[in-house]
Amino acid sequence: MSRVPKLRWHKTLWKMSGHCWYCGREAETVDHAKPRSRKGTNRNDNLVPACLYCNNLKGDLKVSEFRRFVRMLVARRLTALGIVVRDAQEIPVVFYGEGNRAPFIY
Repeated sequence: MSRVPKLRWHKTLWKMSGHCWYCGREAETVDHAKPRSRKGTNRNDNLVPACLYCNNLKGDLKVSEFRRFVRMLVARRLTALGIVVRDAQEIPVVFYGEGNRAPFIY
């Protein structure tokens, strides 16, 4: 269990009906959008449900930094598949919690 109080932990998971805010898979953890290590709080508006994979991948990045990181991972994956990526910044990264109802694979 995390350092988030148990009731707040359950309420956070309920926000997205138990889905990860980043990819849409089943959420097992609660993530701080602005990490506690960077002066983030345990307030409800800073907590999002996350699967273990996304939470570990995000680490102590802010959501905007994580979006850039995911964009880079997607660009690398596309390049490995032989798809030419001219500008990685052009790759749209919309997390599940922002309205993307089809989880992406990275």
